Amino acid sequence: MIVVCDLQQLGHSYCNQIIAKMKFKMHRSTLFGLLILIGLTLPQTTFSQNIEKISFDKKDSTDYYLAVRPASNHIQGTIVFLCSFRPPESMLPETRLHNVAFANDLLTVYVSMGKHLYADSTAVDRLNKVMINIIQRFHADSSRVVLGGFEFGGTTALRYTEMAAGHPEQFPVHPKAVFAAASFTDLAGLYNYADRWIKKNPPHAVGDGSIIMDMLNKELGSPATSGPYQHFSPFSKDRDKGNEYALRNLPVRLYYDTDIAWQLTAKGNSLLDTPVPDGSEMIRRLLAEGNQQAAFIASQQPGMRSNGVRSATSLSIIDEVDCVQWIKAKLHIFDPTNPLAWEAPYQLTKPAGWTIARNLCPPPWAPDFPLKGIEEICFAPGWGNAKADDYWSLLYLFWLDTGQSINATILQTNLKPYYDGLIAGNLGKADIETHKAATTVVVKQTKTALNDSATYKGTVGMLDYMALKPITLNFVIHVKDGEFNHHQAIIMELSPQPYGTGIWLQLNAISDGFAGQII
Repeated sequence: MIVVCDLQQLGHSYCNQIIAKMKFKMHRSTLFGLLILIGLTLPQTTFSQNIEKISFDKKDSTDYYLAVRPASNHIQGTIVFLCSFRPPESMLPETRLHNVAFANDLLTVYVSMGKHLYADSTAVDRLNKVMINIIQRFHADSSRVVLGGFEFGGTTALRYTEMAAGHPEQFPVHPKAVFAAASFTDLAGLYNYADRWIKKNPPHAVGDGSIIMDMLNKELGSPATSGPYQHFSPFSKDRDKGNEYALRNLPVRLYYDTDIAWQLTAKGNSLLDTPVPDGSEMIRRLLAEGNQQAAFIASQQPGMRSNGVRSATSLSIIDEVDCVQWIKAKLHIFDPTNPLAWEAPYQLTKPAGWTIARNLCPPPWAPDFPLKGIEEICFAPGWGNAKADDYWSLLYLFWLDTGQSINATILQTNLKPYYDGLIAGNLGKADIETHKAATTVVVKQTKTALNDSATYKGTVGMLDYMALKPITLNFVIHVKDGEFNHHQAIIMELSPQPYGTGIWLQLNAISDGFAGQII
């Protein structure tokens, strides 16, 4: 079952909550302030989002999640965000994560894990069903999913990601990154927190602590019998190397409100009454394991719920713009408005002095170029200097969506309009007419080089738009062997210098050093 509602239908209370939240967030970066302002003043953009309520279990209509498709309807990645002990609707007024994702080609899914403190078998089974449903219904790429969570939802997200990394054959999706906000990482630490909460509060005010303590005692016993706690905890500070080791190669972020002065004066809490110590120790151990993608994020603004109540356990501690940009980087989603910020899923080592440019493929100057993906252009230091030995010497890496046919005929047919477009984009019609030089391309397959599935050689004869005279460029094209997680790589070395000269040694070294990463 799918129920679609427009955000306008949520009424004035929702708008008032957003406005209240805005008041406490305007001291963020100017960019974020502008995004909020745009969201409030241009309802046709932000508030035209549709929220889909989707049941994922035909036997139980209460099993549902909320989904917000991106504005482009082109899903390049998926954020699955978990909460517990509350419906998924409760997160909508508390965060603008889905608003920012909406403008960045990301599908956002909110899921409630019900009355679960951690990733037990029931919670894992529920989340598996959700993941399968998302992939099937939205045709989302299962290799581009990031899992996040709030409070106990974050505890579940962390442990689920660990289990999926450790036993991938048992899980339908293997999150490529995970983040949690205000979450306990050590269940023994959660037990001690509940115990301290009960002891320092009068009987009528022990609510949450008592509920947590009762659940843990019933389900896991006492931390003195550490086995169950160590099994279900994303991290155990009493173990030298615990479940967190499974995250040693994955991007991890833990968000916390670290304002201890407020905790002491307003709540009577020390750091021991928060999840901060365990969360920071978990990140320390991941860093010690060599995971430079693990980060402890101290909120830059006080936690504030949408009704204006100060709370360290608030989704406002996540800077949504920064978080979404981090997600896009970790999912290797190319943003043409900020091409150099793209985090490439491959290694291409360039000599000192070389520069790069990146574009979507086909590039703007050759819209009919048939290859789809991303191009990275590496320019030799003297590329634009007519007196340099490496003039007009460069290397292309075409990082293409898999399944596209590549052969000599296709390359020869389509490189001509590529260079015609490049010339037209750099010269006016008068210059092109004055310095007539027809573009010619010759491509021939040659002996397959090491680590190539096919190798081609050829020439491009064209008008040099910098020197305004004809030039002939020699090239070698390497179609790299193997598929790299739904991508294929083509490297094109290009120079007017004869094969075997010094610049070709550098071009060959770059090509030989290419390493596509399975992500």
